[in-house]
Amino acid sequence: MKLLNFSKSIEKSINVNIMSGNYSNFIEGYSKKYKSLIISDIKIRKLNKSFDEKNFKYLKSGYDAKYLDKYLDLCNLIKKENFYNLIAVGGNSILELTGYTYNSLDFNKKRLTFIPSTLFSSIVLPLQGEFSLDMNYEISYLRISGYPDDILIDTELFKTMDIQKFSKSFYAGYILGIMYDKNFSVLSKKYMKKNTNLDLEEYIYTTVLYIFETYKNKKNFPGMNILKHIINYSSLQKYEFVEIMASISLLLAFISRDYGYVSNEFVVKLKDTIEEFNLYKKNLILEFKENLFYNQIKEVLFLENGHKEELINNEIISKSIKTMKSFVRGEFFE
Repeated sequence: MKLLNFSKSIEKSINVNIMSGNYSNFIEGYSKKYKSLIISDIKIRKLNKSFDEKNFKYLKSGYDAKYLDKYLDLCNLIKKENFYNLIAVGGNSILELTGYTYNSLDFNKKRLTFIPSTLFSSIVLPLQGEFSLDMNYEISYLRISGYPDDILIDTELFKTMDIQKFSKSFYAGYILGIMYDKNFSVLSKKYMKKNTNLDLEEYIYTTVLYIFETYKNKKNFPGMNILKHIINYSSLQKYEFVEIMASISLLLAFISRDYGYVSNEFVVKLKDTIEEFNLYKKNLILEFKENLFYNQIKEVLFLENGHKEELINNEIISKSIKTMKSFVRGEFFE
């Protein structure tokens, strides 16, 4: 077991526990002794057979979990049963829904705990300081500030993942390696190919340290800020989230190139890596929006060694999207 602490202020300190095999003991204790509601990905249900399910709310994972009707159902359930602890077990969407509900609803709240069930949600932890819901076919239309109190990362939960999705998710670690240590990118690629006898606790521990460093400097994981401005809502239904983030990272490489931060070779190498991770989706890239409504967007760009945050105007973003689309069509770019 590894324990880390993420401090946002004197008033707020978040405990992050990394372990293997203690998830069920934690859930069983809370479900029996405390007035807690466990909001869980339905795929985790087979691990919960011994639990009293009257305190469980199962949801299908994916962006459908961030719809307003799911939020209203949770609000009604919390009020009706007088829950005061919320525990979310699932991927990014279920964590977001639970965080938004906890911080927006007026109830006798005590503690908010997140248990990420996917590799990607365990790497890109929800510690940005806000949660969002989708509405009117707009991504992250509703936002509210907030943090969890505790995060428990149990690597045993990764066994519920499809093996291909699990392998693809190491791409998030690859990007953190570009930002902080190229050796970690190399390790992430090895883990993507190996899949067995992995020291996942140590790997996750390193990614959490990188994420802490990113958030403490008031940055976000690359692509998170620009996502809602360039991705069509229909794309969320057709592609895996890690595929979307990989495509956005390629766009950030093109933008970085236009700023003069990286070479053409860097862009091509990243595209080849995305293909190695089986994440290269031409049609998704061709669906990127070119006309943006925000004048400027703050994003993390890549350097040949490291990263840099920039306030990017929409003209540069639109130009880079057009260049990238030409590139994926097989046209030459200078």
